[in-house]
Amino acid sequence: APGKGPGQRPENRAAVFSAKADGALIGAQEGTHFTAEVRGKFVDAPSRWTCFGLRPKVTADRGSFYVIEVRAKQNNLVLWKQLKGKRDPAVDRTVDLPPVELERWYTLRCTLRGDRLHVELDGRKLIDLVDASPIRSGRTAISASHGTVHVDDFRQQELECDYRFAEAEPAWEPYDPGPA
Repeated sequence: APGKGPGQRPENRAAVFSAKADGALIGAQEGTHFTAEVRGKFVDAPSRWTCFGLRPKVTADRGSFYVIEVRAKQNNLVLWKQLKGKRDPAVDRTVDLPPVELERWYTLRCTLRGDRLHVELDGRKLIDLVDASPIRSGRTAISASHGTVHVDDFRQQELECDYRFAEAEPAWEPYDPGPA
C-alpha cells in the first residue's frame, strides 16, 4: 500500500491550517533544552501576514513564548519573544528570504539550549543569538495565520545541556524598624 513501505511516510500526517487570523496547535511535551522542527507549505497567501511557524517555550499561563515565522508575502523569517504578556524588543530579528513559493515544502528548525537560540530554514542557518533573559521551559506550538498552510513532520527532541538559569531575584520587602 502507498506510504506503508520501509522509509515511506504515511500519507495522512499533514495538518491543514486555514485561518483568517492567528491559529496554533500546542504540543503536550514540556521542554527546556531542545530542537523543534516542522515542515510547512503555503497553499495560498492572501495577506501580507500569511505565515507558518513555531512557538517554542509556551509557558503554562501562555504569557511567555518565542515566535518564529516564515512570512510568505513579506519574503522573510521573523523571530520575536513575548515575555509576561509583553513583546521583548531585545530579541526581535527579521531575515530576508528569497521569494517564498506556494506549494513548496519548507523545513523550519529551532534549537534552544540555555540562553542560545538558533534558527534554520531548509538547513540554512539564519539566526544564532544569545537571549539575556531566556524563557526557562514550556511547550511548543505550531502556528499559521491569515491563509491556508499545510504542516507536517513536527518533531521535538530534548538536548543535553549543563546551562544553569539564573536564580530568580527574591521579592523586595520594605524594612520596618518597628515602633519609634
